[in-house]
Amino acid sequence: MSNVRNRIVIIDWMKAFLILMPIISHSELYTHETRATNLLHILVIEICVPGFMILSGYTFALRSGERSIKEMYALKGLLKSFVRFTFPMLIAFLFYELREVLNHTFSFSSAIKTLILGKFGDGGYYYAMMIGFMLIAPLVYALIRRMRFKGVLIVVGINLLYQLGCNLIGLSTATYRVIVFRYLTMIALGMYTVQLINSKKKKKINTLTKVLLVVGFCIGFAYKIAPHFGYKYQFFKQNPWGRTSMVTALYFFPIFLLVLYLFYDKKYENTGRFGKLAELIGRASYHILYVQMIYYTFRPDFDEKVFNILSLGWFVDITIDLTVSLVFGVLFYLLDSKFVTGKLKKI
Repeated sequence: MSNVRNRIVIIDWMKAFLILMPIISHSELYTHETRATNLLHILVIEICVPGFMILSGYTFALRSGERSIKEMYALKGLLKSFVRFTFPMLIAFLFYELREVLNHTFSFSSAIKTLILGKFGDGGYYYAMMIGFMLIAPLVYALIRRMRFKGVLIVVGINLLYQLGCNLIGLSTATYRVIVFRYLTMIALGMYTVQLINSKKKKKINTLTKVLLVVGFCIGFAYKIAPHFGYKYQFFKQNPWGRTSMVTALYFFPIFLLVLYLFYDKKYENTGRFGKLAELIGRASYHILYVQMIYYTFRPDFDEKVFNILSLGWFVDITIDLTVSLVFGVLFYLLDSKFVTGKLKKI
């Protein structure tokens, strides 16, 4: 098994872990208040979207290699990515609107607004983020590839200016959350990681870099746990998104880099059924996200009209949440791969 194969396996395993986080976060166990102050949520569960942004930057850089900007913006490739991102989203959106119809609350104008602002389920904003990523990634990667760490610093500066602009114009939280620019720093760091770890090399991280990563992690950690002690972010006014803002890259990135550095070139021939299942869940993570949206869209109706699952206890509740989301998410991925996006590979 080649290093490239190994690297993909560990990335899929990381995705499998990350996709568990929104399922847990959106469960009946959490309220907006507990999400803001619970240390497990702040330090572990909120790693989900920043982690996926870092991984998206890393995998995009791996795929792109030395391709020119023109090649990265090739219409055929963009259309394939658009369909791949859009089809699962449309299914979740249609299920959400079906509930609106059943509850006699459907309106066309409301449906359009719901689609644009990603309000068709828990995590609905992620689609707009990925479309934004698809459009800006070639430019960001070209900058990182050319200027390396200096390019990362430029992107950090752009991210900071963007945040300042959002504050000055008073951008609403609803709009802020769907714009990918808030994760520019995460994306750039993921892309920069290719300079350190890829199929041809794994550079030894020097002492200075290690010290900077540790110091950065400590700063990021302190920033992350601040809400637990009652601190409200003043600069990042779009709460609760301040808890996953650009500053938190100092906390998230060292974790990602450490895991990738330690495990990317390990041998995975004999991972067993559990390893293969984790790899499959990782590949299906995007579809699992939309299935959990559908599940949590109809869950309140089920609890109210049929049976309140939470009454069985938190362990049973979260087990059902995870099982439904993962099983049907994987099935959705397999069907999509065979009958929809799988057909795109032949075009």
